[in-house]
Amino acid sequence: MLGENIKKHREIQGLTQTALGSKVCSSAAAVSSWERGKKIPDIETVIELAKVFDISLDELILGRKYRIQR
Repeated sequence: MLGENIKKHREIQGLTQTALGSKVCSSAAAVSSWERGKKIPDIETVIELAKVFDISLDELILGRKYRIQR
């Protein structure tokens, strides 16, 4: 799910894998491996990805906005 969301939001932003990698201090190969589900980014990179995409961590990781029910 995380890889699919990275790809979706990268494409929404109109970024190449190379451009996204540069924004989060990673390579295009790393972005490709995340999107294909071969590897997952470390937590610091996940936080940076959410910032680049201007979305919450929940939306990036879960694919939707998540509401805590009390």
